[in-house]
Amino acid sequence: MNSIILFFKYQGKYFLGLFVLFVLPLFVLWQFSPYPLPMAQYIVIVAMVVFQYGFFKERKYRQSFRGRATKDLANELNRQPSNFEVSKRLDFIVSSRGFSIIFCIILIFVMMVIYGQFL
Repeated sequence: MNSIILFFKYQGKYFLGLFVLFVLPLFVLWQFSPYPLPMAQYIVIVAMVVFQYGFFKERKYRQSFRGRATKDLANELNRQPSNFEVSKRLDFIVSSRGFSIIFCIILIFVMMVIYGQFL
């Protein structure tokens, strides 16, 4: 349960952004478009993966969250966290970013099943 809270604390805005930029437009397209667009879902999935790995620099991302993670851990533990604890929290934050992508792709696959858009 604590992992889910941490996921939304650190990656909630990113997940919401992915949902609004990639999943929601695909849903609107399938729901309201009178024209069939074959393989639009695959284009969206590829765009999402390119967005993830094309613009994501892990080292810079880790540095941007280091201060926040240290401060949050200090509040949680009521002491100064060790470098190992901070590193572990940063690993979780980085992997959570990947989970956001995977969860959005799963949502797209669920929509593919609902709308029957496999080809």
